[in-house]
Amino acid sequence: MAKARLRWRAAILLVFLLPQAFPNLPVYINIARVFFGFDLNGTVLGVVLVHAAHGLVYSIWIATAAFSAIDDDLVEEVGVLGARKRTSGDEMVRGFLTRMVEQEQSRDDAREALLKLIDESDGDMGDWRPSRAETYSGDRRFDP
Repeated sequence: MAKARLRWRAAILLVFLLPQAFPNLPVYINIARVFFGFDLNGTVLGVVLVHAAHGLVYSIWIATAAFSAIDDDLVEEVGVLGARKRTSGDEMVRGFLTRMVEQEQSRDDAREALLKLIDESDGDMGDWRPSRAETYSGDRRFDP
């Protein structure tokens, strides 16, 4: 909807913004009246619908602004790059996200290995304990 030339684009965006133009209490009273009519009051579906409708305003407006900020030349370049690699922009994004997930999983594996090593270690320093003089010698060790 951000890049498409829709005939009723402004009206559609206005419909999503309209509930925010009024105080919340009258809007929610009318929503409650509708929910009583459909027996959605006090149900999980009713709670989900109320929260989704309230958040939909922000998600539609933020997504529209974010996607409309993307330069048309950049979209064209992605299409050209996808044609060179014989893939689509969606496939490139999917590959990028897959690589990000794999990197995050490798970090999780490293964290788990470190935590396992910590659990298995004795952590025994013997009788030695650092003294204040050894710890705070007054020398600048880490400052430039």
